[in-house]
Amino acid sequence: MRIQVIDNVVGDMLTTLSSAIGDTQDVRIAVAFISRAGLAMIDSALKLALDRGATVEFLVGLDMRSTDPQALETLYSVCSNHPTAAMYCYASLTPAGIYHPKLYLFKVDQDATCIIGSSNLTEGGLKKNVEVNAIIEGTTSDEAISDAYNTYNRLKFHPKRVVPDEEFLNL
Repeated sequence: MRIQVIDNVVGDMLTTLSSAIGDTQDVRIAVAFISRAGLAMIDSALKLALDRGATVEFLVGLDMRSTDPQALETLYSVCSNHPTAAMYCYASLTPAGIYHPKLYLFKVDQDATCIIGSSNLTEGGLKKNVEVNAIIEGTTSDEAISDAYNTYNRLKFHPKRVVPDEEFLNL
């Protein structure tokens, strides 16, 4: 297993994320906020992955009204046009707190990369802000990576998640 840290000062999240998306069969992203600019920055890598038949999932937060509605519409369109893409939305999962993860998972066979840190899927999180993200590379049987996938699945199957439709997005 290999671990490194990127902070958008020495190495940036955008380069790391685009490379990981471009090389994978399975993309899973759970973030508190997305923006149209952040999504546009990874658009070409996402298109390549989807055109190759990769599975792509997004778990996107709606708390604090920081997620860009146009980014949600773009993701909805992508998911509607690709059978291997899905998007889920979250408001607060508990009364005491907000939905606030920054978890990026990538898998090819049993090899996996996990990025956990402070970067949302926004222009600031991917390029401009000073962030701290740990990149863990290994296999799906490595404990840290297995734990990250278990966390992702708990979020994905949480009873408060919403599978958005056009009516939901219009609201």
